[in-house]
Amino acid sequence: MRAATTQLNSTSNRRIKPIYRPKFSYKWIRKNRTFRRFTKKWRNKPLRPKIKSKTILTLSAIVNRFFKPGLSRLQKVLWMLALFISAVICLLVVYQRLEYYFSNPIVTDVSIERIGTTTFPPVMLCKKKFANDFTNILRNKVKNACMKTKECREMIQNNTKAFRFLTFDYLNLNLRQMWNQYSVNRSHIRMNFNCAAFYNKKICEHHTRLNITLTTVNTYYGRCLVYSQTDVIEFHGASTYWEFLVKHHNYVPIGGQNKSTRGADIFFYVHDEMMTFNYDVFFAVRPLNKDHTSDIRLSSKTFHFLNTSKQPCFQAESVLRCKNKCFEEKIKRNTNCSLPFMAMDLPVCSTFNDTYQAFTAALKAYMSSKPSECYCYRMCNETKYSVLMNVGPPNRLNKNSTQFLFYFTNGMTEIITEKYLYTFPELLSDVAGNQQPHHNDP
Repeated sequence: MRAATTQLNSTSNRRIKPIYRPKFSYKWIRKNRTFRRFTKKWRNKPLRPKIKSKTILTLSAIVNRFFKPGLSRLQKVLWMLALFISAVICLLVVYQRLEYYFSNPIVTDVSIERIGTTTFPPVMLCKKKFANDFTNILRNKVKNACMKTKECREMIQNNTKAFRFLTFDYLNLNLRQMWNQYSVNRSHIRMNFNCAAFYNKKICEHHTRLNITLTTVNTYYGRCLVYSQTDVIEFHGASTYWEFLVKHHNYVPIGGQNKSTRGADIFFYVHDEMMTFNYDVFFAVRPLNKDHTSDIRLSSKTFHFLNTSKQPCFQAESVLRCKNKCFEEKIKRNTNCSLPFMAMDLPVCSTFNDTYQAFTAALKAYMSSKPSECYCYRMCNETKYSVLMNVGPPNRLNKNSTQFLFYFTNGMTEIITEKYLYTFPELLSDVAGNQQPHHNDP
């Protein structure tokens, strides 16, 4: 049992609650040398708060030392000099960190991702012989229309080149109608997909119509057709393809006769869905050989750029609008009218002579253009496709036609992303004194 003591209050007879004490004594603490040696350091030492920052501790020690009585004037000067040097070093470090932060250092992150589901990029098809033969076609059309009237025939007899200055309205001709008539023919194009490629298998099971969007774009090669595929597909290697079969556009009325053409008949161009820079088609199109099967393999790179003061970037629409305007200004210097593929504020060409001069001016502008002349900065988000084409032997099964298939090179896509190397939290960390090494850190 524990011993209990009872105390009585002198002013009253009320009993106070007993105070219980432990049975053992504390005498062993005083006799135990090990315990006394262990507690010697902190037993009589007052507790002080811990200062975490070494900088604050150093500055505090310097200030306390400076105001400590008994120091000579020389010692105070030395301590003040040490305080000044420490402050200057701290300010230089802060200035260097701030300068590095506002310089916006950038690092490029390259990643490769596996393609799960995707879509094919838009494909543009143009007639290859259009640019070479349209002026000849138009000349014959104007001559034949002129020969139908007696007045025009008499005019040509006196001046053989007079028909070049006759207006299309006078001859009952329509420039845009002829432009579309001798461009690539939609009825000559067939296409299909492999059913294994579709993510939605019901498309083939129920013979559902494919979601293909067809648009037209006027270019130097006439009215081109742009096929955009929106059905989601899966990557299954060689089983994932998009096939086109184009019948030959094998006649061009030159000199009133049908003349067969050889070699390439169709141009193709693979571009991003946001691409509307028509003048870029002149340099980017590729020919497809007649009576051959071509395997076209695609690989993509996606770029995500940062909009910085040193290297700004803009949306795709703004960049393309800038390029179009730059090239149009270059053509305006050598012509006084526009063709269907020129989106200029000039009137449409009304005579054969004006049309021929406009075509010649456009060709000269293309051949003399340099990438640096129409540099309109870069797009913030852009996808570029690389094309690798393999042309097979002549295909006897699909005679009088051009067959080509689009594949993905592999199931991977490359993504290039710009990121800020030095962020605001890192700046705060460095200013607080916990500097860490950074890549490309000056």
